[in-house]
Amino acid sequence: MNIQKNKYEILCSVFLSIFAAILAVNNLLANKFGEDEIIAQNQSANAYQWHNSKSIKKTILENQRNLLTLLLRSGTISGKNSKVFEQQVIFFDKEISRYNKEKKEILLGSNQVGKANWAQKIDGKLGQIMGAKEWTKKAEKLNQQGDYHDISTLLLQISLVLCAIILVLHTDKIKSTLFSIMLVFGGIGTSTFLYALSSSFSFF
Repeated sequence: MNIQKNKYEILCSVFLSIFAAILAVNNLLANKFGEDEIIAQNQSANAYQWHNSKSIKKTILENQRNLLTLLLRSGTISGKNSKVFEQQVIFFDKEISRYNKEKKEILLGSNQVGKANWAQKIDGKLGQIMGAKEWTKKAEKLNQQGDYHDISTLLLQISLVLCAIILVLHTDKIKSTLFSIMLVFGGIGTSTFLYALSSSFSFF
């Protein structure tokens, strides 16, 4: 009886230490991905706001261009002044085209639109923009990654609780059953952690 009891105490102590260590590392990664997800969501929101501000500016220019075009075509503006306003319409067209390119780059990202379509500078450099959709996609991937770590945390915590219960029990049969269940939860939790760990390297 004492040998069997000591056997479970030793095994539970060993697995308790192993699962606790894995849980600690898992929680560190879970916290990191949680923080990175929040950052990605904020960046996505900022990018969409930036995109919307460009849309507003573009709409204002379109209204001004349309008004000038209407005045020119109606003959309200004619003579020498018409050439000045025609040049202004051409300028508005160029600005509207520029805003269209900037909006697309902000939405999709510099890598997606290609070097020929870079239009927006960051710190004086072109091609530095990570698009709103790219940030959204990254946030979704980080959320999924966090889910794996959350599942692992839950399973490992259950296994630790079972270990603690086994240590205070006196019935060998119940200990044996709980020990098997503990190994299942701990094994699945560890496997989930290892899978999450292997897939997390793409984020670094």
